[in-house]
Amino acid sequence: MRLQSLAAKQLKDQLASIVTKQVVRLVAKEQIRQQIARKGGDIGNIFAKDL
Repeated sequence: MRLQSLAAKQLKDQLASIVTKQVVRLVAKEQIRQQIARKGGDIGNIFAKDL
C-alpha cells in the first residue's frame, strides 16, 4: 500500500510538468502542420494530417 501512495504522490508532483510538455508539443506540432499545409497546397495537406 505504501508503494501505491508513493507512486500517486510522484505522479501528482510531476503532473504539471507532464501537461505543460504535452501542450507545448501540441502547439508546435500544429504550427508545423499549418506551415506544411500552407506551403504544400493539397499535397502538403495530405502529409500534414499524418503529423
